[in-house]
Amino acid sequence: MNKKLLINLSIVFVIATAFTAGIVIPEKYKSMKNPVKTSATSISAGKDLFTSKCKSCHGVDGKKNGDFTSAEFKKNTDGGIYYMSIVGGGKMPNFEKKITDENDRWNLVNYVKSMK
Repeated sequence: MNKKLLINLSIVFVIATAFTAGIVIPEKYKSMKNPVKTSATSISAGKDLFTSKCKSCHGVDGKKNGDFTSAEFKKNTDGGIYYMSIVGGGKMPNFEKKITDENDRWNLVNYVKSMK
């Protein structure tokens, strides 16, 4: 493996770890099912929430402070993404009082999952 590739992989790992560091997803969230069907309407609503609540820390493309487009992040279940996004932990603040509507929370999950 060449040195440049190794450095780039290390940087990606550090960024991904920094986002999830300290977040232990409880089993009940790992198995939690998303009650909101993924649709253009849901993704659009989630994008609006992401823009107003998340973009300042995570960037417009979701690659800042945790790369939501990475294969590692995509391994998370819907419930796991819900937990990290809404309950938070580690460096991620709690958003339970900032995003109170349950459908909005799941719309956000649907949008984050759609990021490429």
